[in-house]
Amino acid sequence: MIMEMEEYRKNLVEFIENEINKKEYLECFKKDIWTKCAQFGILSQNVGQEYGGLDFDFIVHMMITETLGYACNDSGFVFALNNHLWPCQYIISKFGNKEVKEQYLPKMIKGELIGAFAMTESNAGSDIHNLNTTVSEKDDVYILSGKKSYISNGSIADLFLVVAKDINDSFGRSCILIVNKATKGLRISEPIDK
Repeated sequence: MIMEMEEYRKNLVEFIENEINKKEYLECFKKDIWTKCAQFGILSQNVGQEYGGLDFDFIVHMMITETLGYACNDSGFVFALNNHLWPCQYIISKFGNKEVKEQYLPKMIKGELIGAFAMTESNAGSDIHNLNTTVSEKDDVYILSGKKSYISNGSIADLFLVVAKDINDSFGRSCILIVNKATKGLRISEPIDK
């Protein structure tokens, strides 16, 4: 197993140096580099094999993330990958029902869908207890109301995992909804220059 992981790490470094570290990818996000990462298997690491993933354990995840961090010249891209993998793809993989997993995970690991985790708000930061975004359900329709800010991957995402307070819940608990980019009423602002 150790030898296999070392070989995988060497192949990953070679892939990063030959594909990701190209000058045209350091200037702005391009979808084709995301697709290349998917083809290499980077987006498949935390999804079960039943949905087309590699189902690696957390030690392998750490090795992949560490290798990306050391070898990739664009730490923002590494952050974008991890934002897709962990707060989005992993949550769907771990907590989504079978229908949701079948609908999203194969497309996410193929790079066809990019995820963004939308929790932060201008007045609450990431304090889940003080969020103003709410969701209510009526006749099997969810009504989501609120504003999110500083959402990593927000400008490139195809789907958003949105954290909101459930106003129908007597305890005021929060929940996570999957919102497609094409959803009526969703507005995405222009990226913020950094």
